[in-house]
Amino acid sequence: MMFLVYAYEPEVAAVREGLGRLPKMNNQVHWIQAAGNQAGTVLLRAIDRSEGAASLVLNAGFAGTLDPDLTPGTVVQAASFTTTAAGPEIVPHCVALQTSLPQAKILTVSTPLTEADQRDRLRLETGASLVDMEGLHLAGAAASRQLDFISLKVVSDHADAVSRQWAVGRASKWSKILAEAVGDLLR
Repeated sequence: MMFLVYAYEPEVAAVREGLGRLPKMNNQVHWIQAAGNQAGTVLLRAIDRSEGAASLVLNAGFAGTLDPDLTPGTVVQAASFTTTAAGPEIVPHCVALQTSLPQAKILTVSTPLTEADQRDRLRLETGASLVDMEGLHLAGAAASRQLDFISLKVVSDHADAVSRQWAVGRASKWSKILAEAVGDLLR
């Protein structure tokens, strides 16, 4: 069984539809909605309820870019997660699935970034290329149960207030791009 963890339904609407067309995925995916700093706790409860049936955690969703060279619509695999320059860094472990997607360090924050100067400062301080709100918590939860973990993020915005509003209107487009990457990964 695979746990597919996401924060918001619009992120995975097309992923859900696409996996429904893959016969081998029927009854193999357990969908978990978990956002923010409680995401790890929600995932741990689901893992524990599965009584060892889970073998993989796949996190799929949107992320803001801190790197001006990463453009919206780009799908990236998380190479590592951090919270601050001095905070812990978690490197996901996944032997079950490999991708040829670009890899990036992801900064997990507790509130959305809305200011360009804050975004740029965090990029310089942490070396992260993307920002999300749950990845570190999910990676830590999967690691604590010794489960493979992979995170695919589609760049949805430039991690500021203006582009976040712009991205909301493109959620369907980003979800379709993410669905293609997830489908390629699981085929």
